[in-house]
Amino acid sequence: MKKYLSLSEENNVNFTTLTMDDIKNHQFKHFDAIFIGKEHLAEAAEPRYANIYIDYSIPFIFSVPREFGCD
Repeated sequence: MKKYLSLSEENNVNFTTLTMDDIKNHQFKHFDAIFIGKEHLAEAAEPRYANIYIDYSIPFIFSVPREFGCD
C-alpha cells in the first residue's frame, strides 16, 4: 500500500513553472494550487507576499515533498 500519491503518475495533473514575480503580479488565477519549493521559501516568506496568500482562495503549498515528483 502506498503512503503517498505520486502526482507524476496522474494523467490529469499539469505543472507550470511560475516566478515569484508572477505571484506578486497575480498571474496565477487560473491555477488550482501553487506549490512553492524550498529554493523560493526565503523570498516567499517576505511580508510583501502575505496579503496574496490571505486574499486568494487557492492553496499555497510551501516546500514540495519529493513524493510529488516536483524536484
